[in-house]
Amino acid sequence: MRKTLLGPLLFGGALIFGSTGAFAQAAASTVVLSGTTGNSCVYTGITMQPNGGITVTCGGGAVTPPAAPTIGTATPLNASISVAFTPPAGTVTSYAAACTSSDGGVAGNATGSASPLTVSGLTNDKTYTCTVTASNSGGTSAASAASAAVIPSAGAAATPPGAPTIGAATPGNNSASIAFTAPISNGGAAITAYNASCTPSGGGAAVPGTNTASPITVSGLTNGTTYACSVTATNSAGTGAASGTVNVTPAAPTAPGAPTIGAVTAGNGSASVAFTAPASNGGSPITSYTASCTPTGGGAAVTGTGASSPITVSGLTNGTAYVCSVTATNAVGTSTASGTGNVTPVAGCSAPPGTTTGTLNATGDRYNQTESGTVPAGGIKSFPFVAQSAAYPYGIKFEIESGYNSGSYNAKDISVSSCPGVFTGLAYPCLKSNITANRIVTGPVGTATSVCEVVPGQTYYFNIRPSVSGQDAAAMINPMAR
Repeated sequence: MRKTLLGPLLFGGALIFGSTGAFAQAAASTVVLSGTTGNSCVYTGITMQPNGGITVTCGGGAVTPPAAPTIGTATPLNASISVAFTPPAGTVTSYAAACTSSDGGVAGNATGSASPLTVSGLTNDKTYTCTVTASNSGGTSAASAASAAVIPSAGAAATPPGAPTIGAATPGNNSASIAFTAPISNGGAAITAYNASCTPSGGGAAVPGTNTASPITVSGLTNGTTYACSVTATNSAGTGAASGTVNVTPAAPTAPGAPTIGAVTAGNGSASVAFTAPASNGGSPITSYTASCTPTGGGAAVTGTGASSPITVSGLTNGTAYVCSVTATNAVGTSTASGTGNVTPVAGCSAPPGTTTGTLNATGDRYNQTESGTVPAGGIKSFPFVAQSAAYPYGIKFEIESGYNSGSYNAKDISVSSCPGVFTGLAYPCLKSNITANRIVTGPVGTATSVCEVVPGQTYYFNIRPSVSGQDAAAMINPMAR
């Protein structure tokens, strides 16, 4: 909290404020002075005086940049220089080394959190000097004095690598997987190993792990105990500084979390159940998923298994409503069930024999397809589509136009393929008196139409058969509101 105090008087390094009543303020606030210098200070305490006044004691004030580091030894490497230094007093968040050449070598820079810093990308056989700065939230220090002149070369002795950068730690069963990124500098020699070390937060011996690349698996940990883990890199010259640390708490694996249910799509005596994997596998890989569909009116569940989404559940009864869910299984056990999705399987349809198949393209709120070729006399072309509850709340109107592109309309047939169960048991059957065997035959008029109720999820085939050869045809399906 910031508190503005008016009219202060300065006595002996303390701010004295007159008051006839009590005054309370948190000791970490900033006191903004008014009427004197206009500066601010961070006060460290408030003392009540016998006369009712208070004394506010100012502390260190605003954060200032650190002092310059003290330069140490600059060690020449192959196309790089290792710059050692002594940190200044106070808080420092990062260091930066800069190396410049006096005879045309390419300059370089490096940053890090500790000494030494390795500056890479330099030119061999050129003369360099290096400086170091320190930074904190208050800014950057002045540069250190310059190092002694050094000359990188291909034959220079290597030094230990820089520190890797720690990444995520993934808990396992009595183990942890420690990720990291390689250090900026390998010290002039290839890194031969990375070593992880995990130390219990409550004290105890560190547990090691090693690998030649990220991640490193550290085994032999105790489940439920929190560890602080770090990584070092090793080359022929030795082992470099450790990375920062990351905490991890190993745990025994459990059953996975619940999957998330997706769309449940009706089939002929079946259902396709989609889902997304759970957020957690419980610490053990998921080996399978099981979809379970139970009749809403009661009865035994029917199941299907698979390794991924979707899962097909077969053996369902057409016309019966089911509620479906999904579980995930790993080596430990099976998850709780996902949410549920409802589905009613329906009888399937297939294209009539002897037909060729066209495509219905969606245009706005209707399906509309115009054929650019011809359909010979006596031939039939089928246009399959799947009825959707949102698009077809009542039914669909089938239309056909023969001679669409020729400018003349001729006799033609319109039909909906007759599949078992498609038009039986519907509240609203086809609404056209001259339908016989699901077919309308008309004379030479502009269009022939029929309106039929449809079952959501059912595949239908809208078939056209012009009576005059060499004529183009147009097929159209429109949703109808109830």
